[in-house]
Amino acid sequence: MYSVMCLLLPHLDRSRGAYGIKEASLAKLYINIFSLPKDGVDAIRLLKYKVPKTTQRIAKDFSDVCYDILKDRCGSSISSGTIADINLFLDNLSKTSSKKTENTERILKPILMKLSALEQKWLIRVILRNVKLTGMSEKAVLSTYHPDAKELYDVSNDLEKVCATLIDPLNRTSGIEISLFNPFRPMLADRLSISKILTKMNNKPFYVETKLDGERTQIHKRGKRYGFYTRRGFDYTSSYGTDSSTGNFTPRLHDCFPESVTSCILDGEMVAWNVNGSFIVSKGANTDVKSMSPTGELVPCFVAFDILLLNDEVLSNLPYKERLKFLESTVKVKESVLHFPNRKLVSTKAEVENLLNEAIDQREEGIVLKSPDSIYKPNERKGGWVKVKPEYVGDMMDHLDVIILGGYHGQGRRRNLISMFLLGLAVPSIEGNQLEFYSFARVGSGFSDEQLMGLLGKLDPYWQKWDKNAPPPMIHFGREKPDVWINPSSSAILEIKASEIVLSNSYKAGMTLRFPRVQRIREDRAWDSCMTLSEVIEMRKYASGKLATRHCSFTEDTPASKRIKLAGLTAVVAAPFQSADTSDVKKSSSCFSKKEICVLNGSDSLTKQELERKVVSGGGTVVQNPGHVTFCIVAFKDDMRVKSLKNRPKWDIVRPPWLLRCLNFDRLVPFRPEDLMIATRATEEKMMQNYDKFGNSLREPTSVEDVALILQRVQDLEHPTPLSMYEIANLEYEIFGQLPKYGIFRTCVVYVDLFETISDPNSQVISRELEIISFDLRIYGAQVFNRMDSSVTHVVCDPVSYPHRAIDWKTTNHQREVKFKLVRLEWVEHSINKGSLVDEMQYYP
Repeated sequence: MYSVMCLLLPHLDRSRGAYGIKEASLAKLYINIFSLPKDGVDAIRLLKYKVPKTTQRIAKDFSDVCYDILKDRCGSSISSGTIADINLFLDNLSKTSSKKTENTERILKPILMKLSALEQKWLIRVILRNVKLTGMSEKAVLSTYHPDAKELYDVSNDLEKVCATLIDPLNRTSGIEISLFNPFRPMLADRLSISKILTKMNNKPFYVETKLDGERTQIHKRGKRYGFYTRRGFDYTSSYGTDSSTGNFTPRLHDCFPESVTSCILDGEMVAWNVNGSFIVSKGANTDVKSMSPTGELVPCFVAFDILLLNDEVLSNLPYKERLKFLESTVKVKESVLHFPNRKLVSTKAEVENLLNEAIDQREEGIVLKSPDSIYKPNERKGGWVKVKPEYVGDMMDHLDVIILGGYHGQGRRRNLISMFLLGLAVPSIEGNQLEFYSFARVGSGFSDEQLMGLLGKLDPYWQKWDKNAPPPMIHFGREKPDVWINPSSSAILEIKASEIVLSNSYKAGMTLRFPRVQRIREDRAWDSCMTLSEVIEMRKYASGKLATRHCSFTEDTPASKRIKLAGLTAVVAAPFQSADTSDVKKSSSCFSKKEICVLNGSDSLTKQELERKVVSGGGTVVQNPGHVTFCIVAFKDDMRVKSLKNRPKWDIVRPPWLLRCLNFDRLVPFRPEDLMIATRATEEKMMQNYDKFGNSLREPTSVEDVALILQRVQDLEHPTPLSMYEIANLEYEIFGQLPKYGIFRTCVVYVDLFETISDPNSQVISRELEIISFDLRIYGAQVFNRMDSSVTHVVCDPVSYPHRAIDWKTTNHQREVKFKLVRLEWVEHSINKGSLVDEMQYYP
């Protein structure tokens, strides 16, 4: 039965490796096998199967397109092929995934020539591991085969074992449980609103743990043998180490277990640990833990939060509080190798709020709430674990207003539509008279079908087909190219919510968003008012890329208490907080005309009441509590009421000197950075456009008094952060609009092979010509190192005068994990003459 089940549920079958084939490569294979004209209609339909065509009205996916093309070529009769034939073919195909396309075509062609069009349609879905049985979920197929099939698969991740163990549906199996070296599907955390947390935890104390941004991993151990498996059952033991002497992690981990531990299974997160800084690195930082060196700056580290088996005794049916006791007594914490998550027992939502805010301050992903009584249920999301991220709670995330630059054709129910958008950022030119746009991210969720149709109704007339030979003049894409593009002046602004800004080389901006969702369509914003590249760079620097920068605040549900009536007492507002009597104030200005202003507090020299009277004298209206139409709030002291408004800044809170300046000039003057105690997002954007980070105006003349303040702020900068070479290169590009003459090697870290002993600048210089080359490199922006290390990107040598050294460098480069580019010295001279880097491969010695 396994031979059938692995075809019905190919995505659950771990016995075969990846085929290494996706729709694009399948399309090319079909064109070759069936000798389709490469410029013909059918070939184009295969290569661009997502593009809407009137002849594809019924096509839902790539396999449908293939069927439509093949039905007249292959006929409709059932072939003589068997299930065994298909499985043998798939076995052979999986073994060629890393080889040449010719080998794949050689294996694929015989089977395609035998199958009908309909049979090929389903074979394609099996190869793509996406069978799409209408109305039949994975759970339904397993349960139809045997009532215990899903439960057994959840604890084994082994479809073949399920079919071999469960043969008779009438014969129920008892005692299905987790076992060593059989990867199970881990227990998951539910997403729940804050108001339901206490009910979910049965109004009892519960654990709150830090939610880590790593790779969910389970460790299986028996003696010196180890196994490492991901949440989907993929085996990475060969990377981390099968025993205490192999791999990049197991030799370091082995000492964390006492000799009394003969076997165990741990559940947790594999993360990257920064050895120099002693902290966990976010998964969004493009780190691959599996391939890290055990002696590098970043090393694999396991954070264990559960134990499921100890000395052959299964613990999954024990309450979580008891499993924790076993966990803490089973393994020893060792920095950079094994840690426990931060964990605290709490009982109120106020405590949850504080811990979530701490996680935000520490740039963590969020928190996980766990019932002490919860038992471990593989692949279960309703078992008593709840995850809380900043993006789940109210308006805690910074949103980004970005522009649509391109689109992608959809599949399934959104076929024949643009269902995903390529987003971009504005990059002002040096002259300031035009904008260019850099690609930044993709988004395809967050809007309803109705909202999508409304947006497409506005954009559809302006889409243009992407042509690599004629790219749009003002849009710059990275490796990620859209199916269609749109002129920014005809486009729309989307407000995007995401968890983090991370580095990426797929987009021209050099970074992208993690988990982006459309929050709303900004119909109120013009196309040229989207965020700029520099604004997003600053936003990323502000919170290490995290977009959760505000604290949460949710109301604590407390039981109603009996009120104690105190006779003879009247509540009185303290004098500093009382409103002013403005009945006798005469209007002397119109600077605050039609403006509603709330004064929270004042100073000894200028009280709250005096400030309120000045607002009225300027033609304004005073309110005691800010509302929807309140223009701003005035405050002198950062008291409790001001602090409570910082979490979600809906109003600008300004200092009294701004109010006095307006009265002095008899007009409403713009805010300056020094005026603002708290700024709204809109005001922050204006400040970024009009002032630099030291408060120097970019649009108005600077006074002598302003210079003094600006210089004081520069002086107060205790720990100035040096710019990286990439930041300098970006800055030069922003300033000059192109690569500057003396910055062509800006992103190069170069070692010049001019010392007799490599990496010893005290040894004899073997070539004056190479020494001059090193001076030229420095003049034109390169970092020239006197010693070799892992950061070197280029090595310049002289293979004509010193051929043996060039051979040594090739050998050295072959042995390095991070390769450098080996070039002849002419590469430097020719790059300088051209004014940009020339292709290094042409100068390989």
